[in-house]
Amino acid sequence: MALYRFSVSMHARSAGRSAVAAAAYRAGAQLRDPHTGLTHDYRRRRGVLGTEILAPAGAPAWATQRASLWAKAELAERRKDAQTAREIVLSLPRELSEAQNTALVRDFVSTELVAAHGMVADVAWHAAHSADGQVNVHAHLLMPTRRVEANGFAAKKAREWNARELVVHWREAWAAHVNAALAASGVTAERVDHRSLAVRRTEAEERATEARVHGDEETALGYEADAHELARPPEPKRGRAHPLEARGVITDQGALVREIRDERTRRRQLAERLRALVQRAAQARLQLGERLRQGLTPALLASLRESNLGLAVRGRQPGLALAVGDGEQALAREREQRREGIERHRIEQGLQRVRAAMRRDRGRGIGR
Repeated sequence: MALYRFSVSMHARSAGRSAVAAAAYRAGAQLRDPHTGLTHDYRRRRGVLGTEILAPAGAPAWATQRASLWAKAELAERRKDAQTAREIVLSLPRELSEAQNTALVRDFVSTELVAAHGMVADVAWHAAHSADGQVNVHAHLLMPTRRVEANGFAAKKAREWNARELVVHWREAWAAHVNAALAASGVTAERVDHRSLAVRRTEAEERATEARVHGDEETALGYEADAHELARPPEPKRGRAHPLEARGVITDQGALVREIRDERTRRRQLAERLRALVQRAAQARLQLGERLRQGLTPALLASLRESNLGLAVRGRQPGLALAVGDGEQALAREREQRREGIERHRIEQGLQRVRAAMRRDRGRGIGR
C-alpha cells in the first residue's frame, strides 16, 4: 500500500553535521569540505538510483555542480553553530515505476521549491530493503539555507523558509502530487493522507456517528474500521539503534519499533476483516432483493395481494414474511428465506466478534 512520509530536518554544525558530508553520502559521491578540510568519499555506497540538482531559471552554472554548490554553501556560513542545509525525505509509492517516481519528485521540487521559492535542491533517489522484505524507494532533497546569486549565496538567509505554515503547505502539496500520480497511473485503491493519525481517526469516528444517525449501518461500520486502524501509536525512529539492529544486535528501541509494527499489522488485519464482513452483508442484501424481484411473477403478485402479505423489519436486518398458501413458489421462497437468514446470522456473528475485539483494544488503551 502507498505510504506517506514527508520529514523535514536541519543540518547544523552545532550537532557536528556537515552539509558537504550529507551531500556526498546522499549522492554516493566524493566531496571536499572547505570549512573543515575533510574529504568525504561515498563512491562505493549502494542503493543510489539517481541524482539531480534543480535550480531556478537564470541560476549561475556553479549552482548545478555538486562540489561547488556545497563548498560555497559551507563557506557562506561563518558561525560555529550555523545551519548549513535543510533536508526533506520523501517516501515514494511502490505502485509506481522508477521512471514515474523520478518524474513525481522532479515535478514536486520544480513546482513547490524551485519555482515558488527560488531554492536550489540536490535530489537523490534511494532504494533500500524494508522490514517486510520489499524495496523501500525514497528521495532525499538537500537544500542550502540561502538563495543563490551570481557570485555566491545571498548575504542574508531566507528566514521565511523556516515558517511552520510553509512546511504544512509542502506536506499537503506532496500528498496532492502523490495522489495525482497514482490516479494518472491507473491506481484506484491507494491514496495517501498528509494529516496526523489522530486527526484522521477523529474524522472517521465523526463520520461513523453521522452515518449511524442516518441509519446507514454499513457505512458506519466501514468508518469504524478506519478509526480502529488509525488508533495505533505512531512508529518511533530507531535512531542510533539502527546500525546495531542492522548487525543483529537487539535493542530496546528496536524492540519497541517491532512491537508497534506488529500492533499496526494486527489492527489492519482486524479492520480488513470487518470491511470484508460488511461487504458480504451488503452483497447478501442485494442478492436477496434481486431474488425477491425475480420471484414476484404477475400470478404471485396477485396471490400476495389477495393474502394481504406483510413486510416486517427486525432490527437492522430486513426480514420477509410470506403467507401465500401451499404453492410451490411460496415454499421455494420460504426455503430461500431460511438460507438468507442463516447467511445473515453468520455475518452478524462475525461482526459481533470483530467489534468485541475492537472494544477490548479500547479497554486496554491501545493507541491512546
